[in-house]
Amino acid sequence: EGSFRVLFIDYGNSEVVPLGSLRPLPPRFAEQPLFAMCVVPQGVSPLDPRLEHLLAEQPFAAVQVGSQKGVPVVRLVRRDGTCINDMLTGQDPQTPPKEAAPAKQAPATPPASTPASALASALAAKVLPKATVVHNIAECPKPEGRFEALVSTVDSNTVYVLPIARRDALARVSQALASEGERPATVMTKLPSPSQCVLALYSADKLWYRARVLSADHDARQVQVRFVDFGNVEKVSGKDVRPLREELAREPACVLPVVLAGVVRLAPNAVDLLPSEVLTVEPMDNASPTSVRLMHAGACINARVASQPEPTKKKTLADNPLPSGRVAATVAHIALPDGLFYLQQTSLASALLAMMEELNASAATAPAPASLKLGDAVCARYAADGLWYRGAVVEPAKDAVGPLKILFVDFGNSEDVPKADLKALPEKFEAVPLFANCVVLDAVASVSQECAQQLVSAEVEVEVADASCQPPKVRLYVNGACINELVD
Repeated sequence: EGSFRVLFIDYGNSEVVPLGSLRPLPPRFAEQPLFAMCVVPQGVSPLDPRLEHLLAEQPFAAVQVGSQKGVPVVRLVRRDGTCINDMLTGQDPQTPPKEAAPAKQAPATPPASTPASALASALAAKVLPKATVVHNIAECPKPEGRFEALVSTVDSNTVYVLPIARRDALARVSQALASEGERPATVMTKLPSPSQCVLALYSADKLWYRARVLSADHDARQVQVRFVDFGNVEKVSGKDVRPLREELAREPACVLPVVLAGVVRLAPNAVDLLPSEVLTVEPMDNASPTSVRLMHAGACINARVASQPEPTKKKTLADNPLPSGRVAATVAHIALPDGLFYLQQTSLASALLAMMEELNASAATAPAPASLKLGDAVCARYAADGLWYRGAVVEPAKDAVGPLKILFVDFGNSEDVPKADLKALPEKFEAVPLFANCVVLDAVASVSQECAQQLVSAEVEVEVADASCQPPKVRLYVNGACINELVD
């Protein structure tokens, strides 16, 4: 079930421990000898209920009198000379045992002439404190094959389900805990450690539940726990935590953690999206936690609770508005039949050249575009000269392998560009405003092909006539004269 019975070798007790609570032993600790010695008391069952009481009454010596499968067989001789073995078997404590002692026998106590260390003296003066017994709760048993369950809660990317087969167990645990609030409080002298199982008071209903400690905040005297029969997590004050009694630890956890197959991240409100009625759980592997498909009415509902990916931020470029008054410019391109003029301000020519040099230096190592949707800004290679330019998608590809129509935004021309010649636009170039201003000529209904050919690359002066419309209407001047009325 994903758990192991572990012997705590320096104390002698054993517990069932989940895999998540096991770690490799660092070599420096493996070099230390054991602090607890395993022995067999001669003629006495270790399960005799009187044994523990007698051992705790006063210090004793373990005197080896034999060996059983490599384990020392001992007589437990107390300081007053009485033998615990004889007391339990009904023999006269003063009568020597029938078994012959081995030829070599360790003395019960050091000779009086041997000086004892301070630690040895302290140990001889009192019984060592008994190790605290910490009870563990086994993980929820995983049903074989498909099983029916109810969703208990969702935490991060894990769904906690209650198998229908575990509902009776949950009822037994709940009944056993019903009167916990009436029991005398058992104070924990120190905060429990992470992975330790305890009883914790749930703030919502002020009832006690079984829980496993996730973390401890010693400054705030708080622990974060997961309620093992429901899956929810809460921070609990140290005063609201009690030791877990053995009888409450016998029942394994009632909820099973699972992850949904094919779901990278659950929606924040996933618990509200999942049905409250019984679902069929279909395990997909044997991992921990198990990857599953949740089935409702015969259909898989995993996708219903998947977090929708955040829409990719569309990379758009800011305009560089024309200033007031007449401004020197160059006609970079004229788009027909719409009669759109793309003008480059003369004062920005050196900035455009500098940006082009930097863009071409960094484009080769840029990744492929994350998005190629209409309007997305990209870095595109122009086939005529092999250089990289800033661009925007104006027409997506017609198929998976076809080219896209790209507008070279700093010049105004549009071209079909294969996907292999498109790169993601480095972020620093997104903040650089456009170097081409898209305008239309004021009072000009259309522009002929012949006229457009004559005006491309012409040096003009531009003046905004109407900025309220988009694109803005402008007047073009050559040698001080407006040429709008000459364009047809």
